[in-house]
Amino acid sequence: KCACACWSDSRLKNNIEGMEEDQSLEKIKQIQSIMFKYNEKGLEFYEDGLVQAPQSGPEDSEKSEEPSVNVETVQQLGFMAEEIEQVFPEIVDMVELENQEYRAVTYVQMIPILLDAIKKLNKKVEDLEEPKE
Repeated sequence: KCACACWSDSRLKNNIEGMEEDQSLEKIKQIQSIMFKYNEKGLEFYEDGLVQAPQSGPEDSEKSEEPSVNVETVQQLGFMAEEIEQVFPEIVDMVELENQEYRAVTYVQMIPILLDAIKKLNKKVEDLEEPKE
């Protein structure tokens, strides 16, 4: 089973348009992928159910609602929300917790951006491989 499903039926959408030419690729180059461990506040939010941690595999999600990884010791993978906000503000939300605002990234919305960038890179490779006359 998929852990996350988003409505994607074309009958539910208006103002559909493709991404601007080379927008995704140029913007992605400005974002750094990181490895990190949650700090004390992040662990507190996790324990309160406010931060989600990955499960070790899809089979685990059927067995238990609790993640099978130890978020205190396991390196997490992700991005800095502040960097993403600079180039894709539409996928960063501000969430108020304990009278402070924190940024949250809607990671699933990175998928179309990354797919678009892959297609653009593939086109560049194909152009380079094309025999010159």
